[in-house]
Amino acid sequence: MGYPRVSTLSNENLELSGDVDLEQLFHLRVGGLTVLGPCNGILCLSGAPSLTYGEREFDDYELLVLWNPATRESKIPPTIHRQLDMPDLTSTFGFGFDPNTNDYKVVRILNFDSQCEVLVYSLSADSWRVIDSSPNPSYFIRSTCFPSYLNGFHHWWGYVKKDNMKHQFLISFDMGNEVFQEVPLPPTEEYSCGGQIAVINESVALIRELERGRYEKWVLDDSGVERSWTKKLTMVLPSLWHLTQLRGDDLVVLSDSDRCLVSYDPTTQQLWDLQIYDAGFPQLFSYTESLVSLNG
Repeated sequence: MGYPRVSTLSNENLELSGDVDLEQLFHLRVGGLTVLGPCNGILCLSGAPSLTYGEREFDDYELLVLWNPATRESKIPPTIHRQLDMPDLTSTFGFGFDPNTNDYKVVRILNFDSQCEVLVYSLSADSWRVIDSSPNPSYFIRSTCFPSYLNGFHHWWGYVKKDNMKHQFLISFDMGNEVFQEVPLPPTEEYSCGGQIAVINESVALIRELERGRYEKWVLDDSGVERSWTKKLTMVLPSLWHLTQLRGDDLVVLSDSDRCLVSYDPTTQQLWDLQIYDAGFPQLFSYTESLVSLNG
């Protein structure tokens, strides 16, 4: 089987500058890696251990690492064990900063047996606790593929099925008050295959996937009493390419079935080969280096 790899790149030209030893961060080999953040230069890595015995593979718990690439400092929160007797159990994570207490928090949303439970990890306390506030257990909340934290809130795209219809919304977690908030998504005149929430240029954005490889980008306006969405652009991607990163300079990074990466300008429709191959199912994040300490 293949194992995930984390590499650092130059943000200006996306040239590879080095690989990260994940076994040193997690203290064991992991699979199914997901990246959350960045938040003040810190990333949260989520993975499952890849322990094998003969032909059988075990991954009965989820493992997290908080990591500051600039200082090379890392912190492993207490282990989260999965309840394997619940086959319908799903978990979704969020990560961000609580400006009220100057603390970093990880949110874990557990859905199981028509129930929902939310746990919050506090870096200062180095412990998990269950909170009273939980989303509706019938909600489907999609794990984030793009940076989704901004100004004390972590954001996800979600939906609920009612009357054979899919009602979509933005759901946010307030890191300070530890409550969830919902915002309806803008209506669309076309069929939507789904969507993703992303933070681009210090704004919350909705990336809505339409048919025929077209995407809409909507930006959330928080300045008024009522939040509102404004459509900024519609972009068409080349055939068979997958949207991997939305950059602040309006360029995007795409990947294809051969696991290679290219930079793409939706305006001029130009492609640039980044000469990065065998990338698997990549996630790309831009972050600003910081000296934030994870160990006090």
